[in-house]
Amino acid sequence: MFETELVVREAGVTYWELVEPLIYRGAEDRFEVAAGFRTDFASVPRPIWPLIPRTGRYTKAAVVHDWLYAVQLTTRKDADGIFRRIARELGANRVRRWALYRGVRLGGWHRWNKVLSERREATSASP
Repeated sequence: MFETELVVREAGVTYWELVEPLIYRGAEDRFEVAAGFRTDFASVPRPIWPLIPRTGRYTKAAVVHDWLYAVQLTTRKDADGIFRRIARELGANRVRRWALYRGVRLGGWHRWNKVLSERREATSASP
């Protein structure tokens, strides 16, 4: 479960910035999302917001998921599974968890590959 609360401030139209670190500890995992990290919470397309809002019981899970995509410490599939597991621990209902998980499995590849490409470019540009 989470050792800290989620404390954010607006950082643009659709982004928020962590004011304090967000620390999650699971049975085998410990993730610390640093203060200053930017998130859009759940990356749900605007037309779907009435059915699945960007925030809910799963908000902290979405922040950890965004961070896992940014740092790529795991595989994409594992990051998506961690998101689903944390959402369950936070009390998100089964239907919402399924919809969020299917969404990141179907659409998350674009963001994952963009970050991967940016990391490769940064590595190749280093002296």
